[in-house]
Amino acid sequence: MTLQSFSLLWPGGAQQPRSGVRLTPTACADLDVGELVRALAGHDRRREAMVWNVVTEVGTDGPTITYRQEILEDVATDARLASRLAAILPLLAELGRKADPTGPHEDDWGILELTRRLTDLSLYVRAVTELRAALIEASPRSQGLRALQGGLTEEMESPTFRALQEGLPPLRDRIKQGECITIAINLKPSWEPESAAILSVGPRTAGRGSMLGRLFHGADPEGRAVTPLRRADPVNIHNQDNVLFRDLRALLEATAGPALSALEKFNAVAAAKLTHLEPECAFYIGAAALVARLRAAGLPLCQPEVAPPTERSCHVQGGYNIALALRLLAERTPGAKRIVPSDITFDGESGRIWILTGPNRGGKTTFLRAVGLCHILFAAGLPVPGNAARISPVDSVITHFLAPETAKPGEGRLDEEAERLAEVFGEATPHSLVLLNEVLAGTSQIEALGLATDAVRGFRLLGARCIYATHLHDLAASTPKINASVQEADSPVASLVAGVLDAGEPQGPDPIIIRRPGEDSAGPPAAPDPAERDDGEPRPTFHIVPGPPRGQSFASAIARQHGIAFEQLRRKLGERGFLANPHGSGEACPAPQPGRSPGPLDRRVPG
Repeated sequence: MTLQSFSLLWPGGAQQPRSGVRLTPTACADLDVGELVRALAGHDRRREAMVWNVVTEVGTDGPTITYRQEILEDVATDARLASRLAAILPLLAELGRKADPTGPHEDDWGILELTRRLTDLSLYVRAVTELRAALIEASPRSQGLRALQGGLTEEMESPTFRALQEGLPPLRDRIKQGECITIAINLKPSWEPESAAILSVGPRTAGRGSMLGRLFHGADPEGRAVTPLRRADPVNIHNQDNVLFRDLRALLEATAGPALSALEKFNAVAAAKLTHLEPECAFYIGAAALVARLRAAGLPLCQPEVAPPTERSCHVQGGYNIALALRLLAERTPGAKRIVPSDITFDGESGRIWILTGPNRGGKTTFLRAVGLCHILFAAGLPVPGNAARISPVDSVITHFLAPETAKPGEGRLDEEAERLAEVFGEATPHSLVLLNEVLAGTSQIEALGLATDAVRGFRLLGARCIYATHLHDLAASTPKINASVQEADSPVASLVAGVLDAGEPQGPDPIIIRRPGEDSAGPPAAPDPAERDDGEPRPTFHIVPGPPRGQSFASAIARQHGIAFEQLRRKLGERGFLANPHGSGEACPAPQPGRSPGPLDRRVPG
């Protein structure tokens, strides 16, 4: 493989066949992929396009994932290598900017073509030399970096490259001797300009010198000007009406001719052959920096073991939503930030299709996103949130989250949900990951239960990894019947539940306390979630565990948070003067005041 076709992301080269499916914009929005992309790009908008391209191309195979994992391990564990690669990035970027895919223009001066070509080749020689030196010093273990080092060594040992190293310095020196054109202007006795001619070609002038010294002692040996250097506006150097410019062009063409002839033997050298490595190196440097940042904040990350695709399995110990963690880490509000980890499991024994139930604000959507982001990170060859992991590659990540109803004539929300669910079954394969959030909520509980049961049975037949987050607690309770009804499948359906603590029960699992820069890891206590107040209501643990549904929704706690529980409504109406006795005496409301029209609530209410 040549340097031009070599890739740090694809072991078979950038043009190798790929079988993966790119994430849809809807799936990216559902899973909050943008937060991850910005963090991997170091919040540098120039880098984001490359990162989007890598993390949204799911379906990478096991060897490709391992190839990337090994390269990142080299970069992340060798600070010196990461630093040297970062220092080479501007050089590779400059080489890319200098590359001119359209070739020289017909009206280019020979000297301009020469300087462009010299710059390209000089940058190329420097990039090859410095990149190889960085890799030799690092002694990388990864297949990718060792292959790159070998390719660079082969390039440097070629006769053409050696000739470049030897031939470029004298050519550059020759060009430097022509960076300044001295023009003589003859003056009349009255010191009016009379005629002009090109006097000499030499090195660039150094700036202002002493005028008296120049007048009485001749030319300044350092080449300094009598007057300050003036920055001219852009000049049309191709203007044939300017006789002086025509003379200058002819002079420079004659000067450049021998040098251009000397460069002809290097016409086959593609100086831009390394430019594609710049965004790839930047991707690994950004990933290594993000890993270091998260670990410094106390957030565990691990490099998953790659399981065979045929297993269709995923095991992550202590997984969490990395996008949520990044947001909490960036928050400026005081107080300790916490995140609750949960294990992620898909296999043919515990469950490959999970029905996830639990209360509102119990962490169901957060968990779905955690699962999706975990598989996306894994496909990109990056560490995943958690203490240990073993994952089979997926060929796609498909989401169906609750979305605002769109106006389609003759159709309602249920039509839209049913249509999207049909599309999911048209896209998914046994090696896909499907994440459903509040699907089939556009009809009655009884009808939704029947439709959802059929869909889950279909996923059991398909065998894809799937999580269905829902408030249909009866669906989760019926998993044994669903499994019995589709016996020819090897993908068991099981129940997950968002943990809840009843009053008096001990606390749930210990959360991860995020250590933010410049802040004590303990910090002041975070403001409690309104649904967790000590008011006798059950409290969410945000911990997702296998188990039967509990049938709790926290609707009453959320209603109280927004002030719409009946007791709160009675008190508010009493404060507004609509109730004679806000504590429930049942007395009539006061008569409307003069000048005020009776309102809709000016009536007797039950006590």
